[in-house]
Amino acid sequence: GDGAPPTPSPQNVPSGTSGDDFLSRKIAYVLFPILGVVLFACAAAAIIMWRKKRSMTTLIREEIEKKVGILSLESPVTRAVNVLNRVSNREEVPDGEALSVSLELITSKDVMKPNLTNKLALCGNPYNEDLSKYLVQTTDEASTSGYRKPTRKSQESTRITHTKNSVSRCFCGCVGIYTEEVSKSNTCSDFEDTVSEYDHLTPVLFQKKLGDNLHFNVLSLESSVGRTPLVTCTMHLIHRLGLITKLNIVENRLVVFLKKVEAGYCQSNAYHNNFHAADVTQRLIAMLCVSKAYPLLLSDLEMFSGILAAAIHDYEHLGRSNAFLVNSGHSFAWQHNDRHVMENRSLCVCLELMVAANFTQHMDKESRVQMRKTIIFMVLATDMAEHFRVITQLTQQLPQSPLVGDVVTALRDDQKTVMLEAALKVADIGHTSLFWDEHQQWVEGLQKEFFAQGDEERDLGITISPLCDRNVERNGPAFGENQVGFFDVIVEPLLKG
Repeated sequence: GDGAPPTPSPQNVPSGTSGDDFLSRKIAYVLFPILGVVLFACAAAAIIMWRKKRSMTTLIREEIEKKVGILSLESPVTRAVNVLNRVSNREEVPDGEALSVSLELITSKDVMKPNLTNKLALCGNPYNEDLSKYLVQTTDEASTSGYRKPTRKSQESTRITHTKNSVSRCFCGCVGIYTEEVSKSNTCSDFEDTVSEYDHLTPVLFQKKLGDNLHFNVLSLESSVGRTPLVTCTMHLIHRLGLITKLNIVENRLVVFLKKVEAGYCQSNAYHNNFHAADVTQRLIAMLCVSKAYPLLLSDLEMFSGILAAAIHDYEHLGRSNAFLVNSGHSFAWQHNDRHVMENRSLCVCLELMVAANFTQHMDKESRVQMRKTIIFMVLATDMAEHFRVITQLTQQLPQSPLVGDVVTALRDDQKTVMLEAALKVADIGHTSLFWDEHQQWVEGLQKEFFAQGDEERDLGITISPLCDRNVERNGPAFGENQVGFFDVIVEPLLKG
């Protein structure tokens, strides 16, 4: 009557088994299947959860494995745009690729530049450690890994060292430097001289096809132009394009301005000297003219701005990297807040010289403002820290073929600026298009500057920059394996862009 289960009768209990054992077995028969079902459900749920997590990991891993051994230097923005274009064209995009692009966009510190450290690791990094560090540091202004930041005390002593030794030693071959007293020393009367000494070289320069030949090596003019390759080549090219007349430029003031700019290039530099400036200027004009970008896409003012940007882009270059100037506490870095140090230095002084020269006095204000803006953008773009940003903008902002036969696609002002930035960057490393022995001549000059920087870093007690230690075997930029890496990461992506 109290609901208690009935006690099994003796006839229902198997022989040799007590009543308690029989009851335990009955309970086990019921509970074990239930417990098995529960365990199976839990295991199934765990497997499902694991498979979901694993599927995401697997998709990403499969996407990564596809690219192992391939150095892809696309920026996160470029990858994302390419995926969106494929989706808009109703092309299938693997889940792993879409997920990988999304994660890269979210985690990237600069969506306009690829994470070169990760990219090199992904492809198995075929380059030596020092070259890899150089490529990463030179294309990332924020990268200071491997350097010891000087203390305030060492910064003060370093600034004195630079002033008394490095800078004065670097400028020993210059005819005149216009730095601290630029506004005082450059009065209007300084620009009144009429200079036509480059005129007698015109037949020689025409014969050399200056401004027409993409593979022309300015070093071949050394015996003809002496110490003034920049003034000679630049004025010859400006005359060839008729820009003096078209833009109503005061020629004598322009010539003296260019002479002052050329004097600011350190002739004792093995690479960043006035011949490099002349080479870059000549090659920029040749590219824009041979491609017919000028006059079909660019105006006379934009072409003239490009020429001036090329001429001044390495003015007062110390033969040292921006990272060195920042990490050694150089006064140039202090003055320009560690940003595009040498590029800002060149612009700061030369733009003030330009105002004093006033060779554009007959231009309207709008044209002068536009010229200044273009020059600033172009010179800042020559900093290798801007390398991948320029490539990304070039591939994403410009139409694939703005010139097809006689059909011209008009470009916006910002698109023209990007095109000029990229053209100047190509011209800046244009010796890579020369015959190997001519290219090697330029690179060996660059290697001398690298090793001189390494020597100074050793003297200052700071970490020696990548490729700058002359005591390490096959360490400089002129050696073959290092050239291959430079072409792979720097030259080829820019030319493909």
